[in-house]
Amino acid sequence: MGKTDWGSKDSLDDSTQYREKWKREGDEDRTAAYQRWRRLFKHGAYVTDIDQIEYRRDNEGAIYPVATLELTRIDPDPRYGGAADPSPGYFASILKRYKERDDQGQTAKTWAWLLGIPCYIVAYKADLSAFWLYRLNDDKGWVRKSADEYKRFIIDMRGGR
Repeated sequence: MGKTDWGSKDSLDDSTQYREKWKREGDEDRTAAYQRWRRLFKHGAYVTDIDQIEYRRDNEGAIYPVATLELTRIDPDPRYGGAADPSPGYFASILKRYKERDDQGQTAKTWAWLLGIPCYIVAYKADLSAFWLYRLNDDKGWVRKSADEYKRFIIDMRGGR
C-alpha cells in the first residue's frame, strides 16, 4: 500500500480505507473502566484527556501535530436549541466549563502551546450536520461550519499558532 497524502484534494474520502480498522461490535468505550478508576487517584495526581490531536506527515513521512481538539456534542434537548442552532447562552455554558469549571480547557491549551499549534473546542450536532469552532488559544469563535466546510477545515490544517 502506498503513502496517502492526507492533504490532497483527491483524498477527501479516503477514510473508507481505514474504516474496517476501527469497526467494533457496538459502541463500547473500551477505556471507560480505566478512566473512572484513574480519576479516583488523589494527592495531586491529576489526569485529563485531550480528545484529539490532529497531525500530518511531512514529505519524509515524519509526523507533526497541527491542532488539539476538545469535542463536545450539542445537547439535542429543544430547551437548549437542539433542533435549531444553539443559543449564545448555550455556547457561554460550554466556555464556562472549559475555562472555569474544569481543568480540561487549560490542559488542552497548555499542550497546544507546548506543541506550537492551535487549540479548538469543536461543538457539533449529534447528526454531524453542523459544527462550531472556538479557538481557545486566543478566545476566538464561535464559527459555524457545515459538515463539508468542517471536513475541508480539518483537511487544510497545516499547524502553527
